[in-house]
Amino acid sequence: MTTIRDALIYGKNYLKKKNIFTYQLDTELLLMSAIGRDKTYLYAHPEYILNEREKQKYLQNLKERSKRLPVAYIIGEKEFYGEKFIVKKGVFCPRPETELLIDEAKMLFGTDDSLKIYEIWCGTGIISITLAKLFPKSFVYCCDISEKALDLTLKNAKLHNVEGQVKIFKGAFFEPLKDTKFDLIISNPPYLNKSDYLAAEPEVRKEPKEALMSKEKGLWALKRIIRESKLYLKDEGYILLEIGNAQGEYIKKYGKKKGFEVLVKQDLNGYDRIIRGCLKK
Repeated sequence: MTTIRDALIYGKNYLKKKNIFTYQLDTELLLMSAIGRDKTYLYAHPEYILNEREKQKYLQNLKERSKRLPVAYIIGEKEFYGEKFIVKKGVFCPRPETELLIDEAKMLFGTDDSLKIYEIWCGTGIISITLAKLFPKSFVYCCDISEKALDLTLKNAKLHNVEGQVKIFKGAFFEPLKDTKFDLIISNPPYLNKSDYLAAEPEVRKEPKEALMSKEKGLWALKRIIRESKLYLKDEGYILLEIGNAQGEYIKKYGKKKGFEVLVKQDLNGYDRIIRGCLKK
């Protein structure tokens, strides 16, 4: 293994034998990280010869991936909504499905709106920071119980030059707040039940359990946000929540019971993924 071409072939075969389903994409990402180049460079310069440092870094990346460590933890970053964010072990990894929350927010509000937004369980800060960039006249408040998550959110806010718009608090749910009213409350909370968590891929179970699994068959956190958000929303304010693919009907009924007009939105695979609730007058 000396050239980029050789490295790609080796990596794909190695990860495939380790039963890594995403072996092709993972190989590219791990090699890109090792040599500090983008995907275009990989395929435009297949004869590039890796130096010893790059080779050893790449082999180490492959070894860690073979242990089912998420790629984002290995390379230290993840793309979300077309931008790169710093990711570290011990903090929930961004998911492509979560981009649907951003899509919904863009449908509800205009880029010139002056909004107050609150995110619960901010993790790496991807939602809050993306919203701050999309709505530059707005302020985004966010919270998490994890010091690692809050530190990472701050770093990502600085990376994307929105630290003046993003206000970070330590706490759970609405604990950090007083009398503030919001146009939008948004969250990707833990919603897996115990059996779903135990059946999840090994990569998933390398992430913090408290960011994935919730009590009451995965519904506890979702129900609490819906129930308590009424106290912190402006009239006709919105909640946007990511949910599990079997939770849509229950959460829709629960939201209506608590005074919301509720819509369930599906992801690209046709699964229930987003709850949009508008607080009735």
